[in-house]
Amino acid sequence: MSRPVTLVWIDSRSAVVLRWHDGPRVTRHELAVPPHEKSVGHVRHDPSRHGGGRAQTGLETHRLEHLRQGLERVAADIPGDEDVVVLGPGTVRERLAAHLRGEDEKSGRTGMVRGQTVRAIRSEAAQRMTEAQLVERLRELVGEPPRRVR
Repeated sequence: MSRPVTLVWIDSRSAVVLRWHDGPRVTRHELAVPPHEKSVGHVRHDPSRHGGGRAQTGLETHRLEHLRQGLERVAADIPGDEDVVVLGPGTVRERLAAHLRGEDEKSGRTGMVRGQTVRAIRSEAAQRMTEAQLVERLRELVGEPPRRVR
């Protein structure tokens, strides 16, 4: 990647945003998204009667609103002129990448400028990583040599 890069690791509980400016700069965000609720409750097996379980729409709407607010906080910490690599398990990383692309479209930061795309946004599956592993991944992305251990 030729431009500055922001690396983000995210799941539904937390996000870590890493940028390189004469060394790694790490910012942590707690998302506090409630977990998915499992359907519980009495389920009738009598085909002549309707019913069973409880409505999930209210709980899921609440969860998605917390997720949206968390993604907005993380996105606000990512500069609009840097390429972005989003890592993480599940679909939250894809939601963040889609949110960033949507912001780029709204602000007119899409297409080509002087033969280059305005910024690249990539989403890659990854399990939980330590801060040291994330810093090393960021080093690779920006072309910094590995830190020497004595």
